[in-house]
Amino acid sequence: MSNKHMESKLRQLECLFTWGVEKSDIRDLNSLPDRLHDRIRFCPQKYHATYFNLLAFISHLEGKTESALDYLQKAESALKEDQRKKAEFLVTFSSYAWIHYHLQRLHDVEDYLNKVKSICKDIPGSSDYSCGLPIVHGEKAWSFLRLGGTFYDQAKDSFSKALEAEPDNMLFNVGYAIVLYRIDGMNKADNTETVTEQLRKALSLEPTNTEIMVLLALKLQRPRGQEAQNLIKEALRLSPDIPQVTRYVAKYFRAEGSIKESLSVLTRAVEQAPYSSFIHHQIGLCHKQLLIQMLEERRPGRRVPGAQKAAKVAECIQHFSKAVELKPINIYAKVNLAEAYGENRQFEQADKIFSSLIDDSALSESEKQHCYTSYGVFLLYKKKDEDRAVGMDPDRTLRTKLHQQECHFTWALLKDDIDLNDVVNRLHEQIKLDLMKKDGLARTYSALAYIQFLLGFHEEAHNNLMTSMELHMECHGDEFHKTLIVTYGNLAWLNYHMKKYTECESYLKKLQKINETFPTEFSSVPEVLGEKGWTFLKFSRKYYEGAKECFKKALELEPEEGEWNAGYAIALYRTEYEMKCLSLEDSPTIRQLRRAIDTNPDDDVLKVLLSIRLVVYKRYKEAESLVENALERSPDHPHVMRYVAKFFRNQGSVDRSIALLKRALEHSPNSSFIHHQLALCYKLKKIQVQQERSHHAKGSRVQQIRNQCIFHLEKATSLTAFFISAMSDLALLYGENQDILRAEELFQVTFNAAKEKNDNLHVVNFYYAEFQLYCHRCEPLAIKHFMECLKMSPDSVEGKRSGYNLKKIADKRIQRNLLEGEAYGILGFLHKVKGEKRQAIECYEKALSYEDNDEFLSNLSALRLSLQ
Repeated sequence: MSNKHMESKLRQLECLFTWGVEKSDIRDLNSLPDRLHDRIRFCPQKYHATYFNLLAFISHLEGKTESALDYLQKAESALKEDQRKKAEFLVTFSSYAWIHYHLQRLHDVEDYLNKVKSICKDIPGSSDYSCGLPIVHGEKAWSFLRLGGTFYDQAKDSFSKALEAEPDNMLFNVGYAIVLYRIDGMNKADNTETVTEQLRKALSLEPTNTEIMVLLALKLQRPRGQEAQNLIKEALRLSPDIPQVTRYVAKYFRAEGSIKESLSVLTRAVEQAPYSSFIHHQIGLCHKQLLIQMLEERRPGRRVPGAQKAAKVAECIQHFSKAVELKPINIYAKVNLAEAYGENRQFEQADKIFSSLIDDSALSESEKQHCYTSYGVFLLYKKKDEDRAVGMDPDRTLRTKLHQQECHFTWALLKDDIDLNDVVNRLHEQIKLDLMKKDGLARTYSALAYIQFLLGFHEEAHNNLMTSMELHMECHGDEFHKTLIVTYGNLAWLNYHMKKYTECESYLKKLQKINETFPTEFSSVPEVLGEKGWTFLKFSRKYYEGAKECFKKALELEPEEGEWNAGYAIALYRTEYEMKCLSLEDSPTIRQLRRAIDTNPDDDVLKVLLSIRLVVYKRYKEAESLVENALERSPDHPHVMRYVAKFFRNQGSVDRSIALLKRALEHSPNSSFIHHQLALCYKLKKIQVQQERSHHAKGSRVQQIRNQCIFHLEKATSLTAFFISAMSDLALLYGENQDILRAEELFQVTFNAAKEKNDNLHVVNFYYAEFQLYCHRCEPLAIKHFMECLKMSPDSVEGKRSGYNLKKIADKRIQRNLLEGEAYGILGFLHKVKGEKRQAIECYEKALSYEDNDEFLSNLSALRLSLQ
């Protein structure tokens, strides 16, 4: 087996070597082995294999590969002693394979790959070298939990997956409870009820788990003091000398104000675990609390004896120093040590610690905030340096870094430009119908997360971003980094808004590492440009031009990439009108659609879009061939059906179009697009019936069809707020139904919405002009609004129809009265819009010869000046 083929198999394995754990992300790598050894010493055997696997991985990271093998042998022995099932050996055997690979013992690698394959073949739904068993998710979760705060979110997600399959599994519930407690503590989140509920469930499944007891006690300390006290007593009875328990018991007593009792418990704990930075830090905090009490209890006008205060400060310095020595990245111990030095008037030492902390780029944002605040207090009250104290702003640097990222949060996607509920419905529909490749699905989850953030659903947004990340990794293997630039940026921003500064900083570091590997500016990475383009296409028609530019730039970098070719074709289709003066060969949209089909031969939606455009050039045979091919290959694809329906409607085959759209509606009942298309079909059918010569029951048929049209327009406008064209059409139909008041009200709402959103105001003017002309019989207002429409958008369908109607009105008036001045004024306006200045001047001169009109005179003067 070649090395390349072997490595391909290794990457399919489930273990720490494939779970995306990087050395730089493990904040306390030096102290982690000691903590794991303490866990092995004091925790039940059921946890040992996981901890030995972790120790093996850490040894590998430190270049101690032979030690890694020793730890894996211990992990295997622990599993055998505990009589575990075969599947529970998967992670250990996978780790063996990787270690032997790094030692270039390729025969041993093959042996362990075969062992993994042998286990997997008996597991339903697994591949040759991996499976999605709950036990694998569980081990992954426990590993992430013990690796530290950077990995807590991943631990939470893995425990959630394990619990979906086995909701009452004791180990999974215990781990999930611990990680929720840790995340809650890190983020100072108001999530106590959820954490407490999970801790109770874990304790009900393992009633003797004293670590869970004390964590639950800490959560219940304020609301249910007696229950918390009983839990602490029981934990001390069962585990009086287990440091993982006594450290939390001491924390409980310290919070209760029982500092001496807390010190007593911690003194016993430090004897069991003398190298625990956590315990030394807790002892230091107890002495700090005693010092505060000492200062608060002094009598008015009396000082605390200097020797007494100095002794207590010395105790603080001793234990905080030890905590820092044992764990140099213990930021909170460092801050407490600096504060103790300040209290002891050792300003130089304090300033040195604070300065090094402020300059430490490895600090998480929550840690930075803590450092800045403490340093500010020190500068203000100890050094009396008010100017420097005021300058402590911990948030500025982080915000600067965040604004440099390329993601949904920095792409100026304005809430007012987006119909949030409509976009959510469409994104959910795409996910549900599974219409995309994994790449596209990953982008959809990322886009959905941003919309959920805008709606205030932060947890759901986070879950979808994690799904997006997993899909990118599955899809791209080792090459996933560039595809995660946007997702990591979104995660950094989301965690910032959720005040999870540690996680925010973690994702910013991942992005920095990607930038070091791929030194190109993120804004010039094709994957970023492509995702930005697709986002613009999905979110709002206001961003279509931006989408076009993004795909164009992406294609300059990767001209053969099918995704970018398809995106560019769709963006052109939505933004470029076919000009009759162009030949088929000169149409940029048709040219790009053909190119996109060449690079995406299985994309039947592109074929139908091309067919719709070919009809403009009377290429009916090719268009029909494309439609038939698309329907044959994708008869139930809702996007194919909706565009084929549009094709048939444009061809006058209304009934075929309606039948297809009704089928599409079964797949996507909440699609405002389909409801709108159905309304347009019924509108065309109504016109066809009205033009029939037979008068038999024509009135009732027209009314039935109009009612169908109104139903689907009402549905479309209820599903998509500010659907301007549908609202305008609906208002006109209310007018046709002689519901004039309702029509006027809806038109005013639509005018206001179009102005507020700066969206399709010319469309509202056109429909309001039609309403005034045919329903209200007010020709002057109709003329005014046709003119407004034509001025705003002369090349749009509505603009051209406005011009046609104005010409028709003017000609009719002149037929009735050759001396009709206003009619010539209308013709002058039409020539002016087309740029036909001399003809416009002639018409305005003629109009003014029949009647005085200030507007005509003003237009005439401007035209004459422009020709000078």
